[in-house]
Amino acid sequence: MSRNAQRLEEDKRFVLSAAPGAVVHVVPVDLGETTELQRALAAVDDVLAGHAVECVFFNAARLGASKILEWPAEGLERDLRMFSLAACKAAQFSVLTSLHKEYEPQGVHCAIIPVGGRVSDEAEVTNAANVAEEMWKLYSQPKGQGQLCVEMLDPEYEKHVRSRETAVANTT
Repeated sequence: MSRNAQRLEEDKRFVLSAAPGAVVHVVPVDLGETTELQRALAAVDDVLAGHAVECVFFNAARLGASKILEWPAEGLERDLRMFSLAACKAAQFSVLTSLHKEYEPQGVHCAIIPVGGRVSDEAEVTNAANVAEEMWKLYSQPKGQGQLCVEMLDPEYEKHVRSRETAVANTT
């Protein structure tokens, strides 16, 4: 599921080239639109046809700096939606922590992989292959002994954050 149907198709081709026997279904959806979300979830139900879900990976993100006073109203509206995305991610971490505490002892593994930095092929740490490897490690952990959180921090992003924190500290 993704808002970008073209990227979904590219990702599907990539997965199929790496694993020709894989079954890949794509469902375009803008999570900010309630009716689209309902349609997408119905499509997922149809695809699953009664099969259990083994893994859900949620990775909604918006990257890039924005200058609020220089953006047109449409861009500002998107940024405000992304604020709600940030709140959603904070809530997601809180819910996953609670689910982990409750269900991990029963063998149901709930975990989160916060990614600091852009996920791209050029990223040293936060490239798709490394994220997938960490997901697989989490999935492969023994039932009842799973880790809650695996943080992935790209060195370039870490350098950017430290630089920003230093600049803020120097102005106070």
